[in-house]
Amino acid sequence: MINLLSPSEKKKILREYYIRLGVLVAFGLLFIELATFAMLLPSYAAITTEVDALTNELNERKSAVLPGDEEAQQELNTIKEKVALLKPSSAPLDRTPSSVLAEMLRDKPRGLDVSSFTYGRSNADVLIQVGGVARTREDLLAFPRSLLREESIFTDVRYSENFLTKKEDINFQLTIKLKP
Repeated sequence: MINLLSPSEKKKILREYYIRLGVLVAFGLLFIELATFAMLLPSYAAITTEVDALTNELNERKSAVLPGDEEAQQELNTIKEKVALLKPSSAPLDRTPSSVLAEMLRDKPRGLDVSSFTYGRSNADVLIQVGGVARTREDLLAFPRSLLREESIFTDVRYSENFLTKKEDINFQLTIKLKP
């Protein structure tokens, strides 16, 4: 085949071809971006209006006074008081029931089985009721002595039933008072 173009003309035409191809690709990408923007614009507008509507509704509900609001607030305060019983604080009376139970079970004799544990607090002090079965009378009498040692958190132990008549397998109920 006969070459009618000089090498410099060939380079010029090739460069012009690549420039036209680049411009065509750039316009194609621009068209795709504009088409995508045009297709997503209605979705964006719908979502924006929905978010605004929900925000307004939330603000209205926050400002609205419900008919049972006072009852709900009282119930919430009651729940907060019950939760406060279980939370530890720096005051000695605010020990958690689990820590008191752990301290008490650490001092318990081997012949003693604890089957019930009740933790209650009044304004002045904390009372714990413990029930269970003791194998022997000596085990039952040793338990309050171990609880009332000097570094203990317990201050007073009282028996609720007459247990002195039995020598073995004694059902017992103790009331223990925590140190203030």
